[in-house]
Amino acid sequence: MLCRIFIIPNLYIYELENLEIVNEYNYYPSFFHDNRLYKLNEQYLYTWDDDIDGLMHIFDVSDVCDIQEIAQIDFNVIFPNLPIGLTKIINDTTLCMCEPGQYSFFDISDISDWQLLRTIEFPDENALHNLAIFNDDRIIIPLKNGCVGLYDVSNFEDPVQLSSCNYDSIYNLDGCVCFEDYFYRVDTRLGIHQFKIINDQFEYLDTFPEFKAKRGVYMNDDLLAVRTQYWHGMHFYDISDLNNVYYICTHFDNHFQYASDFEDNLLAIPLVSYPDYNENIDIYDISDIENPELVNRIENIFATYVYLEYPYLYALETIAGTYENHFVRYDISEPFNPQVIYDFELYPHMYGYFKYGDYVYYRGGDDTINILGNLDGDYPEVVATLEIDDLLGFWLRNDGYLQTQQNQELAIYSLENPLEPEFLFEYPHNLESFSVGIEENLFFQGCYSINVFDIENGYNINDPIYSLEMPFLTDLRYFIERDNEDYVLLTSSTGISLYKYDYNNTFMFENEIYSNRISLSNYPNPFNPETKIVFNLPEEGNVKLEIYNIKGQKVKTLLDCYMSPGRSEMIWNGKDDNGKPVGSGVYFYKLQTPEKCFTKKCMLLK
Repeated sequence: MLCRIFIIPNLYIYELENLEIVNEYNYYPSFFHDNRLYKLNEQYLYTWDDDIDGLMHIFDVSDVCDIQEIAQIDFNVIFPNLPIGLTKIINDTTLCMCEPGQYSFFDISDISDWQLLRTIEFPDENALHNLAIFNDDRIIIPLKNGCVGLYDVSNFEDPVQLSSCNYDSIYNLDGCVCFEDYFYRVDTRLGIHQFKIINDQFEYLDTFPEFKAKRGVYMNDDLLAVRTQYWHGMHFYDISDLNNVYYICTHFDNHFQYASDFEDNLLAIPLVSYPDYNENIDIYDISDIENPELVNRIENIFATYVYLEYPYLYALETIAGTYENHFVRYDISEPFNPQVIYDFELYPHMYGYFKYGDYVYYRGGDDTINILGNLDGDYPEVVATLEIDDLLGFWLRNDGYLQTQQNQELAIYSLENPLEPEFLFEYPHNLESFSVGIEENLFFQGCYSINVFDIENGYNINDPIYSLEMPFLTDLRYFIERDNEDYVLLTSSTGISLYKYDYNNTFMFENEIYSNRISLSNYPNPFNPETKIVFNLPEEGNVKLEIYNIKGQKVKTLLDCYMSPGRSEMIWNGKDDNGKPVGSGVYFYKLQTPEKCFTKKCMLLK
């Protein structure tokens, strides 16, 4: 199988099995447009000319060892009233050019002489351009606010909406695609969501959260803030009683947020506001968290990190249009009149930065971490350096530890002596090192499982003392101690969760004691003769759990009652409502709550 990868200034042809280059095609610079190629069908690709607006270059790639430009189309001349958008293939001779609210269909049976078949305009101004082709007669059009619509376009002059789906967890559309009876929608904040189209209806199946953007989590005594990305706010939770965590409110849902910092009743947060896109660092009094009061503002600053030590604020600022990064200290004691105390320019390509206690750690060179001191004075100075061979980046994992990356290895350093970080151990850079944390002599690694290691005598990747399977890609965020009990706070693609753990003679996670998401899974899968269906409810309400066969016929009702929040388990023994064993095959288990419906697949093998 061959894969085509476009890399400036050439098109490389790879053989997929061994990823070996089998051919290289040299382009002329004038052919570049956003450095992208677009597929017309299995034989042809095109790119837009970067110098001539609307000029399309078409290439025959049927022989990967002899790629030829076979045509040029001046789109603006032939179709002067049509906007240029994304191309979606309908079939070998038909494609669609997509723009928000307008979809133009072309006959390309003659690749050098396109014919316009029909342009469909949708009155919904929220229609987006990422059209997905379900089959020749049906298209899926994603709309804003998390909605998608399925349309019959067999009659181009009168498209008919067959159904729509509003999946609340989807906020940011970054692409969508159809494959056979399945529809996939990409959301970088939450992941890829999988649906199945059954009788022209959307049926949610699963979420693949490894394809998501991360969120920040900040804690200040009894207040927890979870920062989403894009324009969806910061969610606040009361964690004064870890056995009774509850949601309080959401703020800043019209802002893009960066890293934030708490101190007592103050919150410092760099924000980009919508719709004016002003960049500011705002300081709020959150003594009344439901009614935060803006008490100070540093205007026209693009900051990615802030550290609040009232009456001072430290910020990592990036100068627009440059690679310059500055560490700036402000006096914010006077409302709405911040004063710069000093402005320290950092190494331009940082790949790592954080403030810990009285020092700032930043990239000082290719293999150097500089430690900046005298932060409380009139001007900081480099007081120590840490030399690390082949340094690629570094992060502060949790209080008191530094993580570095060197090629395929990650390493942990203790900052007990902040000027002389002590190397502790290294571990492989792989999926399971996605998120880590250290608490006392325990090393936690998080991904699709939480693996725990006792590192008192070193680290052994093959010898975890405990492993907990997780239904979602998981981040380790905070270790909390309350009333001599130990807790770990986790985030996943769908929310936050809290576990209590204990390590005396053996390590043990107690059941999840808080989660603000609904989860649904089963194991074993495939199964015979029975499987355990596990789900978590963040709120009380009426719940129904049912089993369906592949034809959509209900087989068994496992649960239909009012339930309290928390984790629950149900066993399906492979029998229907009449007590008769069902046959081998694929089945769907469906969890219905007052707000949402979740469906997942299981397989019975006999």
